[in-house]
Amino acid sequence: MSNRFCLAILFILLPIVHSHSQTKTTAHPAVETPEVVEAARLAVEVAELYKHDKFREALPLARRSLQIREKAFTPADEALRTAIKNLGEVYLALGRYGDAEPLFQRLIKSYEEFAPADTRLVRTLQRLAFKVCHREPR
Repeated sequence: MSNRFCLAILFILLPIVHSHSQTKTTAHPAVETPEVVEAARLAVEVAELYKHDKFREALPLARRSLQIREKAFTPADEALRTAIKNLGEVYLALGRYGDAEPLFQRLIKSYEEFAPADTRLVRTLQRLAFKVCHREPR
């Protein structure tokens, strides 16, 4: 894609951030089961591995965290959206755009349905547009 097109996408989305007020999402807290605690521990470990560019090591942990949170939370819960985003980011870092795209689409759908005024929706769209526009041609 041309740089002008990519910049246009980013600048079209940027003003939307200012047009929406930040809202608190209504989370449905799950009981602190051992599985939920394990998912939180895995999410912290994924973030730490990601910071150190250890994406391959982070991948199975991010997958497991998402599996657990899918069972414990609903799409209205930020904990589930965080797990989806984490796995999507790991896939992006590995250059696996085809695997990341459905996760980001799912994330966008969740924000649109349950938190449409949340600025994280716009940041997610911007992040995905930036990555798509800057990926290396095949």
